[in-house]
Amino acid sequence: MLWTIMPEDIVMANSDKIKNLQEVTYKNRKIMGYPVGQGKMCIVRIISSNPKDFLDHRLQPGNIVDIGPFS
Repeated sequence: MLWTIMPEDIVMANSDKIKNLQEVTYKNRKIMGYPVGQGKMCIVRIISSNPKDFLDHRLQPGNIVDIGPFS
């Protein structure tokens, strides 16, 4: 259940991308994201127990990274 004063179309604007999330290993770290092109992924979240991984500017959510061909 979602309680908000925001219109539903704004809250759910990118819900189609959420369904397409994939977990991959990038530079020996697990990340989740969605494909944005051939071999590219937009990072949504980092899966790590190491606090230093969250400080790595290359892994910030929203960044687009080259991960090679999707399997």
